[in-house]
Amino acid sequence: MSQSSLSQNALRYIQAHLRKVENLPHPSEEWTAIEKDDVNNNYLEPFSKRGIIKKKFKTKNPSSRGRNVWMYQTDKKAYDTIQRLVEERDTTPGFLPCNHERFKTRDGKVICKSCDEVWTKEEVNKHNE
Repeated sequence: MSQSSLSQNALRYIQAHLRKVENLPHPSEEWTAIEKDDVNNNYLEPFSKRGIIKKKFKTKNPSSRGRNVWMYQTDKKAYDTIQRLVEERDTTPGFLPCNHERFKTRDGKVICKSCDEVWTKEEVNKHNE
């Protein structure tokens, strides 16, 4: 599936927040936030607003004490794009020894913004030789 089949807003959000969306369920699965420990409830509205997931319908769920809960479904185009970006990320060596790109420096150390690993500048330079 090509990236152009997604809205630019959804594509930019996925690229900027890949770690937040990478565990969304397969599009063939309908799910509730209660069932998915690896999907943060705080992100459901931004995902839905951008068309990354679809709110399907409300249903009673025994694990939510009989309350009505929304059923969701991951958009197929978004899911395909997410899977491709995750694969590219996981197979492309990153600037840091942990294979991530984003970092900050503090007290002469390089700190990964993705996983919080700490490296010396020498270790980073050696990784990039």
